[in-house]
Amino acid sequence: MRTFRPAVLIVAIAWCVVGVCGASPEGQQTANAPASPGPTVTSMLDAYWRGNLDIVDQQFEAGTAVAPMIPLMQAWAQSAAAPTWRQAGLVLTLDLAAAAVLRPDPAPQATLVLVALGRTEALRRKEKDEAGLAPLFVQAWMETSVSLEVAAGGEARALAFLRRVDQERAVDMSPALWLQQGLATERLGGPDVTKVLEAAVKAYDRAARDPGQRAEASARAAHALNRMRRYRDAIRRLDVAGDGTEDVAVATWLAHLRGVALEGLGEDAEAVAAHEQARALMPGQADPWTSLERGDARTIVDGIRRLRASLAPAADPEAEARSAVFEIFDAYERADYGALAASLRIVDSLEAFSASVRDVADRWVRDAPPSATVRRQRVIAMVALEAAQAKGLSDWPRAHLLVEWACERLRAAPVPDEFERRWHHAVATLMAGAVQPAPMEVHLTHALARVPDDDALVMDRAVAAELRAGPDIRSTSGLKPPGAQLNVVTARLEQAAGHPADREEAHLRLGYTALRRGFPNEALVHLDTAAGSSDAVIRYLAQLLRGRAFDKLQRPNDAVSAYEAATETVPGAQTAVIALAAAYSRQGDPVRSAEVAERALALDPTIQDPWLYYGQGDFRHWPRIVADLQALMLIPEDAR
Repeated sequence: MRTFRPAVLIVAIAWCVVGVCGASPEGQQTANAPASPGPTVTSMLDAYWRGNLDIVDQQFEAGTAVAPMIPLMQAWAQSAAAPTWRQAGLVLTLDLAAAAVLRPDPAPQATLVLVALGRTEALRRKEKDEAGLAPLFVQAWMETSVSLEVAAGGEARALAFLRRVDQERAVDMSPALWLQQGLATERLGGPDVTKVLEAAVKAYDRAARDPGQRAEASARAAHALNRMRRYRDAIRRLDVAGDGTEDVAVATWLAHLRGVALEGLGEDAEAVAAHEQARALMPGQADPWTSLERGDARTIVDGIRRLRASLAPAADPEAEARSAVFEIFDAYERADYGALAASLRIVDSLEAFSASVRDVADRWVRDAPPSATVRRQRVIAMVALEAAQAKGLSDWPRAHLLVEWACERLRAAPVPDEFERRWHHAVATLMAGAVQPAPMEVHLTHALARVPDDDALVMDRAVAAELRAGPDIRSTSGLKPPGAQLNVVTARLEQAAGHPADREEAHLRLGYTALRRGFPNEALVHLDTAAGSSDAVIRYLAQLLRGRAFDKLQRPNDAVSAYEAATETVPGAQTAVIALAAAYSRQGDPVRSAEVAERALALDPTIQDPWLYYGQGDFRHWPRIVADLQALMLIPEDAR
């Protein structure tokens, strides 16, 4: 809520007229001198009052342009008008300090002077209780001020202030301040690098106790530990960080740091998967985590925005409580699943939708009686899953972060239940459908830690390895498989084949893998098993691949029989029809080959060919998977 009024504006203008807030460094202007075209303290405070909270951004294009404001701010702080504007003056001080260091042609010394000026005033007011400033405002102001000091090269000043805070409790030593202490410690450095990094890790670990700071603080601790080659300790910090951060840059850094630690431990295959995940989160950007590694104070802009917002009218709490996301959650809990689908059709930004879901999720759970807590947590997980599926094609990084946030919430339960098990499989299925094998691999690692040796998850892990192996490489001598990666695929598929529920699909994929490796006879052993499946899709693919195996063995009659069986299993599937036409030609029957080829041209294009979605695992079952989860979502845990 605003803390200044129009009457105060009159007082401030009057004070400015007599020369306090408008005094120049050279002294008061004469009556005949032209008025200074630059902004004054009062003009910018007046802009705040009229609702123009971006006035500083509009006035200053360069950091050096802020320096002349320092004597004006110093005079203002000592004026009789300053107390009547309360927190607005403090916001302006920090707003100017941020412009000085963030704008082109920065003036870091101006930032340090302004921070010191504002901090003295904020602490003095707090001690004398003159301003009645809200403790949360003072805390937020101090946190942003330290970020600015570190960004301006004032690490020593920041550390001195933080030591004072820790000793005197002038303000709370919040998690954000612990994070800044670690940053300042690292950037200031010292002759004993190991000692410096250990001190920084201690500060980061203190910050990581807070859920809101956990991801970045743990990432920074892991980065410092990687620098000390303490890779296992780094992995522990990354495990603490979890996967639920909505900050894409931090999520990318977490995956990258895991890759670095795994490389240090000699676990190269897992390291590759982690690096692939990092690239998938921010495609097309080279090393997006470098600004994080430098320790730049990334929270300054958000901190300034929040401080400015403290001057705006407060939002209507009733309107906020009945937000659109609340309505979506309520409808989904009533089994009105169409409400979510309708809302997602008009959502332009998955980032904004995800932020809203995160903001209200805990509040929505608390609004229900304890008996509904489990059900509501499941509703949130389902909304995240369906939103990721609906919007993931256009914004996969945000979709990935949303489902991993929901995954972290489910994994907070002491013991996994049937809903969680199936939900993990649904997430893996979604990732396979989006062809995101690296995130799929990472997700399955913690899913299998919760539900070891689960049939569906073991099969999913094999599919992830198959996707990661990629297509065969075309060379002058023909297609070549991707080498050792197929050994991992084979090992995982053999494990999956030991589970009766997935035996036939595992043998289908083992057969295809054997074909890729150039072993058609071995492939036929697996494909003969798959061909007996009750699943028409698996039977079709098994016969299609049997035909290819026979082609490689130069057994054209057997190849024709296999392709014919495939066309009978899924009539109209184009891949089998075209393969059959080619097989008749190799058999020496051009007439039948031409007939089948002509038939291929007349096929119904709406018929789905199972070969086209072979690599997407169980994604063909997506509607059933979601429906099963929806039914299970409403069943109380103690009723199963």
